[in-house]
Amino acid sequence: MYRFIIFITFATFFSMGITDNSRGPVYPDILQSFDIDTIRGSLIFTLASLSGLITNLFSKVWLFRFGVFKSSRFFLFMQFTGTATMALSSLAGSYALLIMSSIILGAGISGIGITGNVIIGNIANKKYGRRYFSFLHSMYGIASFLAPIIISFMKESEISWEYAILVISAFPLLFGLLSFKENGKLIEKENKIVYNILFRDGLLWGLIVSLYVAAEILISSRSVYIAQEVFNKTNQEASFYLSLFFVFLLSGRVIFSLIKFPGSNKSLILSSIILSLLFNLAGILYNPIFLSLTGLSMSIIFPCVLDHLNLLFKEKSERIVSIILTYMAGMLVLMHLLFGWLANMVGPMNAALIGPMFLFIVIILLFVSFRLYRES
Repeated sequence: MYRFIIFITFATFFSMGITDNSRGPVYPDILQSFDIDTIRGSLIFTLASLSGLITNLFSKVWLFRFGVFKSSRFFLFMQFTGTATMALSSLAGSYALLIMSSIILGAGISGIGITGNVIIGNIANKKYGRRYFSFLHSMYGIASFLAPIIISFMKESEISWEYAILVISAFPLLFGLLSFKENGKLIEKENKIVYNILFRDGLLWGLIVSLYVAAEILISSRSVYIAQEVFNKTNQEASFYLSLFFVFLLSGRVIFSLIKFPGSNKSLILSSIILSLLFNLAGILYNPIFLSLTGLSMSIIFPCVLDHLNLLFKEKSERIVSIILTYMAGMLVLMHLLFGWLANMVGPMNAALIGPMFLFIVIILLFVSFRLYRES
């Protein structure tokens, strides 16, 4: 009954992954094409995150007005428009158009992040919720792995980054057109969001998840730049490290979705965050291969967090996820601004240390949450 809905929802996360992670490999090319510094270059990430924040803030409105499935389709077409416009901005030599494309793409990515998690949360079997979410985010991992490979292959074939991005834009367009085979009424009936969440709960889990995601996105969006500037790697070598990061991220999520791991969500989340902090530091200070290994330690965090929240907040879980994604969008704005400013002021290596700092704060907040929710 839900087979096609599940398929298209997984496809939306694939689309989100491939469009979101196509920007990192072409970031040095964008700086060169528009002859801009890292502060102005960071605006393509910062404004995308700000656009995502606004999309999250109004999620209650558009979910109620249009429903989760139709909204998902709309955000697929926004992803297509954003990526295609990004490519055209360089061909037209328009920095303003580049900024506009980032705003559109940011809204498309953020919207899919909400609709995908809400749909799977509504129809997933509670017993296997952790695996359903892991499968969902594996789609993001597969696409994240493929994005730098596709772009690197096309660039090595002497195809410009602009045309590589145009190829990427075909994915959300295809999935958006396929989605018209389903009207989504089956899940709209079950889409009942409860809004009475304590400010304390929203703040605590919003910070935990948003700081972790900011550390992950910092690697996926800036590792190519860090490898080139800090370790003097070639573009091909730097892209390989990024691809390896996504291989580990994907492998971990696929394995996690197929095998039931021992231990509670809390223990898995905490141990993964600690390991990610150590890998992150080693990758910045010693060798970028450790940044790639961070993908493995981070792979199970998000599925575990979502399952933990579903069990902890039960019928309120949809609302807490929506609140968390709003915090996440805001934190990504801050992270991109902070990295761009610090990279100019103290260099890319020192700027990258905000990732480990974020993860250290997450560890502290996790212990706070364990004391607040002793029964979970």
